[in-house]
Formats: sequence, C-alpha cells, structure tokens
Amino acid sequence: MYAAQNENAPVRKPQMFLAGKHVVQMDARGRISFPTCFQKKLGDILTVSPDNNQRGYLVVRTTEDYNAYCEQMVDALYAAMEDDPDMEEEDIEDAIRDYCGSSEDIGVDKNGRITLPEHLRTYAGLSANGKVMVVGVRNGVELWDADTFEEVQRRRHDEKRTEKDVKRALKAKHRAVKTQRMQEEVDAADGQNDR
Repeated sequence: MYAAQNENAPVRKPQMFLAGKHVVQMDARGRISFPTCFQKKLGDILTVSPDNNQRGYLVVRTTEDYNAYCEQMVDALYAAMEDDPDMEEEDIEDAIRDYCGSSEDIGVDKNGRITLPEHLRTYAGLSANGKVMVVGVRNGVELWDADTFEEVQRRRHDEKRTEKDVKRALKAKHRAVKTQRMQEEVDAADGQNDR
C-alpha cells in the first residue's frame, strides 16, 4: 500500500517503470517482435502514437496510460491557453485531432509481434527489413529507427562531454586567474618590503 506523505495529500498510484532496450528487425509488412519483458507488463492491447516532441519516434502504451496522457495533454493545452492570448480553443482542438488522429490501437499477435501502421512507420523513419530500437521508458516503450537512436545518443553524450569540458576549462581558468592575482599580491608586497 502506498501512503501519502501527509493526510491531506492525495494517495499516488504507483507508476510502472519499464527498463531495457532491444534491437529488433522489422519485416516487409511492418511487423516487429515485441519483447516479452514489455509485453508481460503492458499486455496484448496497446496504443501506438507519435512522440509529442516531434523527435521522430513512436510511443507504445497501454490504452489506459494513453488515455491518461491525452487527458494531461488537454489540461496542459488549456492551461497554456490561459497564458497565451493568441491561443484559441480551435488551436487546442487541432492539436488534439492531430495527435489522437495519428495514434492507433494495435494488438500483439500469437507470435508476439506488433504491426505498425504505415503512417507511423513513415513518421519514425522505420523501413521494411530495417532495425528498430525498442526502449523501455517509464510506463511506455519508445520505437526508434536504430541508427537514429544511436546518433541521438551519441550527440547527447558528446554535448554532455563538451559541457563538462567547458566547465572544467572554466574552473581551470578561474584557478589560474586566482593564482595570478595571488602572485601579483605577493609581488606587490615584496616590492613594498624592498623599499
């Protein structure tokens, strides 16, 4: 039983976290083997949708989690409308229509495969006989073109390394400036003592 932090706080439903990544092959019909570890947790009836960040991958969730995500998205859009005077209800309806209209309910077949609709394969750059990276993320599974996933990961790693290198260089420069100032103070004190 998950208890709230205090008696007035809502009791939070425990969230499922999926873990792991697998490379699978897509066949000519757009089918991929859906890893058993994910199927056991998500079930046989799923919803697949484009990512909402427009980064070019797909998200597979339980229908329940998909519906909850859509509710959160609608709430966030209406909250954004309150802060943006140029945003109209029609803009929200268009966004909902675009997202929900692109999503599809799919099932896992008796061989443990899912078939991805052509429009979603095109969106994610998934090609027949190509490799697909299947990644567990929180309560869903992301489907990436394997080469794209590796490139995104490499860029993120390089950016983090570059950021760390910049921080390290700035710290070294700060230490050098501090050392130089201390040396100047010592030299100035020595100059005054020589007088």
